[in-house]
Amino acid sequence: MPLRTLLLLPVCAHKRVVALIGLGNSVNGYSEKDAERLGILISQAAITLEHARMRTERNRLQAEVASLAGQLMRAQEEERKRLSRELHDGLGQDMTAALISLQCAKAETPSKAGKAHLDQAGSLIRRAMDDVRQMSQNLRPALLDDFGLITALQREAKGFGRLSGLEVSLRLPRQSDLHLGTAEETALFRIAQESLTNVAKHAKATRVVVTLRCAAKEVCMTVSDNGRGFSVEEARRKTEGPQLGHQSIRERVKLLGGRADLTSKIGRGTKISVRIPRRDA
Repeated sequence: MPLRTLLLLPVCAHKRVVALIGLGNSVNGYSEKDAERLGILISQAAITLEHARMRTERNRLQAEVASLAGQLMRAQEEERKRLSRELHDGLGQDMTAALISLQCAKAETPSKAGKAHLDQAGSLIRRAMDDVRQMSQNLRPALLDDFGLITALQREAKGFGRLSGLEVSLRLPRQSDLHLGTAEETALFRIAQESLTNVAKHAKATRVVVTLRCAAKEVCMTVSDNGRGFSVEEARRKTEGPQLGHQSIRERVKLLGGRADLTSKIGRGTKISVRIPRRDA
């Protein structure tokens, strides 16, 4: 069809021409008013399309960031597991062998001074072995891999109570009732660790309660203390303190499709609650 009349208008977004829209072969031709009206419609459409594009791009970037965060967290856990194994199987065994050698040397040393020095060296090695064992446990508790979340939480609470002097109460289901994957169990264990650390560092509490419940479609964990509490709104404006620890907890939970809530009042303690979907739900 021959082109007799043409109205060509630019589609602009952020002062940039992103497209051209053309109308042709009007019976009565095109007036400036036609161009003005069509320009208004095009401008509105361009704004709508640009907003849609920006939302799509933002969602894509958020998904990419979440994916990278998940990969980083998994890589961290794998590295923790590797370091824990090397400390236990490598350095731990070497120190055990050194201790045995010292004991053999002590049996063959006639002088009291020599035996005293060997005893002192043995004490230092035993202390270092305890430190290595504790570091290995903190990096990746073997109990979590071998016996599951419940046993690992029980051991963690016992060790935390001994070191911090706080009373730690546990309200836990049976391991057989959890039906969680490795990622979920690891996340819940790390959340409990992070929460207990926050209590010890910031709460000035005497008692902390860890509760784990299994619902039909999710598993819920709460960690509450009887400490001094704080203003949540004020903490959000700071870059350190309890809010920073809770932010890492939120990130862990978000990656598993769950949610985390923090409640605290000055003088009334603090409670962190997390909900994570169950894989078998």
